Amino acid sequence: MNTLIDKKDVSKFFDRLKGQYEIVGPVKREEIIAFDKISSFDEVVLDKQSDFPPKKYFLPQKQELFRYHKQKITQKLPENKRIVIMRPCDANGILTLDKVFLDENPDQLYQKKRENTLLFVFKCLTPCKNGFCTSLKTDETTNYDLLFVDIGDKYVVSIGNKKAEELTKNKLFSQIIREGKVNLTCNRNLVNVEKLEAHFDNPIWEKETEKCLSCNGCNVVCPTCFCFNVIDIPDLDLTKGKRIRFWSYCHSKDHTKVAGGHVFREDRAKRFKHRIYHKLKYFKEQTGRQLCTGCGRCIDVCPTEIDMVKIINNLKD
Repeated sequence: MNTLIDKKDVSKFFDRLKGQYEIVGPVKREEIIAFDKISSFDEVVLDKQSDFPPKKYFLPQKQELFRYHKQKITQKLPENKRIVIMRPCDANGILTLDKVFLDENPDQLYQKKRENTLLFVFKCLTPCKNGFCTSLKTDETTNYDLLFVDIGDKYVVSIGNKKAEELTKNKLFSQIIREGKVNLTCNRNLVNVEKLEAHFDNPIWEKETEKCLSCNGCNVVCPTCFCFNVIDIPDLDLTKGKRIRFWSYCHSKDHTKVAGGHVFREDRAKRFKHRIYHKLKYFKEQTGRQLCTGCGRCIDVCPTEIDMVKIINNLKD
């Protein structure tokens, strides 16, 4: 089902929702665009890609898993209801996180955050500087509650479910039959992905690794990097404490360090190559879904200008 809303009425729509939901979106904070709580829709930046994805609202950078006291374990599940405004690539990134945290053994904390969150997706009108989402078809998404498509002075709004439909039952929206369409074409295209298997031992990996600082910037800004570590923090009396998880980064040597001090990927080139192969090959073989969303943030943030698209496109037979 599709509806129509005037652009001038979108702020009114969000104002009506503020009492029921915490509303989060990409906003300008000093020199960066990041996801944060908003008080008005006018704060939302829609014409530029955010520097960071909305991942932290589903998989926090640091999160308490549970507390323990002797033999008793207690877990506090998130209760606050949210609306998160995002782009299609980031909505597809959350679908990828769903594969990890919901498919086989659902993670209760992640599951509760997903259940309490509505995704309001705004389709992009122009490609990002280093984005290549159209190569991976992640400029389109089915992962939304409401999908907004800009058609000039109005938005065509596609409704994803009954829960979202209830929100549009007011005079600000008018029902229509037409769909909203945006024909987006990225300036960059990712090709040669199918050649990765044949190029596992290509010298290009060693050459590109020479530029890598292992700074983990690409991991931090990626909407789908899901690796984490877990530690227990006991109180001094050792009868109680808490367990937390926090993001872990595959470019770090400690990422594959196990008991006894052995590191499985001590060589930086192995870590560099593993990240790209995991994004474009391994995860898809395991789940049927690409781990990369084509957002291009990893290219934007790299201090030595490592460009995954150029590397893969330059693979030769």
